[in-house]
Amino acid sequence: MMILKRVSNRIKNIFLTFFLSIGSVLALAQTPTHIPRQQPDPVGFFDSIENIIFYVVIPILILILYFLWRKQVQKQKHQEEQERREKEQE
Repeated sequence: MMILKRVSNRIKNIFLTFFLSIGSVLALAQTPTHIPRQQPDPVGFFDSIENIIFYVVIPILILILYFLWRKQVQKQKHQEEQERREKEQE
């Protein structure tokens, strides 16, 4: 029984390796070769105030609000737990 499990695991590993190898070859086969490749122009994130607001300020505000909201939820849970303990003690 133990030998059968070992053989089964080895066969699974062989098939997994085989299929992953085939998948990587297929992914490389889909790379277009007839399209001329040019270096893209660098993106100017800090060229305009809209980009700064959209890509820097708003994500920072979202993170700050998320952490404040999470802290408030934890505080409410803590208060509810304290109230429950006080009711149990009475």
